[in-house]
Amino acid sequence: MSQIPRSISSDTERDIALGVDLDSTENDSGDGNTRLIQAIAGGYVELVSLLLRHGASPNATNRDRQTPLIVACMNGESEVWFSHTLQNPVLKDGHTLH
Repeated sequence: MSQIPRSISSDTERDIALGVDLDSTENDSGDGNTRLIQAIAGGYVELVSLLLRHGASPNATNRDRQTPLIVACMNGESEVWFSHTLQNPVLKDGHTLH
């Protein structure tokens, strides 16, 4: 698990406040990933939690049609995904990840 860089944290909080689409694959990095997938790939557990609490979809895919769980497993970051889902199984909209 990694410490979230301040710039990523600040940008994400600002975008949440502005109502930016958290599931968009169009972003500054140009990598075609959603913010949730970027957070998982970076090992940012707190950011994963923040994004899910504010409506990021755990089912939104990247340009390669991969879900956050697939990316987590492929990148060896499955503990990032599961550490959130085991502690917080209910999302903002009331749906669960189980």
